[in-house]
Amino acid sequence: MPGHVTQEVNISNVKNCSLLISPTIIESFGMAILEGLFCGLPAVSFDVGGVSDAVQHSYNGYLAPVGDVEKLTEYASKLFDDNLRNEFKENALKSAIENFNGNVVLKKYKEIFDDNLAINRSLKEIV
Repeated sequence: MPGHVTQEVNISNVKNCSLLISPTIIESFGMAILEGLFCGLPAVSFDVGGVSDAVQHSYNGYLAPVGDVEKLTEYASKLFDDNLRNEFKENALKSAIENFNGNVVLKKYKEIFDDNLAINRSLKEIV
């Protein structure tokens, strides 16, 4: 472990990687995966929790069935192919920007709040 490093050094270290492998079997969403996608890293992970919200199988990474270490390894090995890895790297950054940039996330939160306000108003009318 390198100890404490600045955010800039950490991002630089991540960007110097070729791919991201997340072998966790318990995950709610996967911020490390999302950060990796924003750094242009294709991700290989088990299909657990909300990981599939960020990793699109065979587009910006691979999703293996939970606990299937052979499949996880097979998928990671596929990304040793420079052409495929470079394609997935482009797709990783593209999908992160399209689906998780600040404006998109803010719009999604606003839709959720608006829906909840509408439901709340409807319930008040009923009561």
